[in-house]
Amino acid sequence: PGIQYHTAVNRFCAQAVARQPLEIWRTAIDQYRPYLDVGDAARAIRLVVTNGHFDGRVYNVATINATVRHVVETLSRYVPGVGMACVDSPHMNGHSYSADTSRIRQLGFAGTGSLAQGIRETLAQLAAGDAPTVSEGGGRR
Repeated sequence: PGIQYHTAVNRFCAQAVARQPLEIWRTAIDQYRPYLDVGDAARAIRLVVTNGHFDGRVYNVATINATVRHVVETLSRYVPGVGMACVDSPHMNGHSYSADTSRIRQLGFAGTGSLAQGIRETLAQLAAGDAPTVSEGGGRR
């Protein structure tokens, strides 16, 4: 339980609350990644289980496909003046990913989560001291 700091959104929120610059992998700023709200994950699982959609196919679930730039811009609305530090990373693969969620949507799934709401909730939890700090949380970079 608790916040996982190896995810970009959580790490960026923790860095912003600590007034540290957001460490952005230089090659990742305009790459897309799928983000999934935990409530949307639960609703998708409930939809599949309740309706018996066990057909052996893959069902991608995402709340939003967004760039790192979009995540940072969204976070900046709640933590004005947050800085960025673009860094090189040997871990970056250079590919952009967007999850095709059409199959789960065909089953009637509609995500209701939002990146902005998730960021607000994470910032509030961190500001209240209800989560470990970046150094306590570890996480890989």
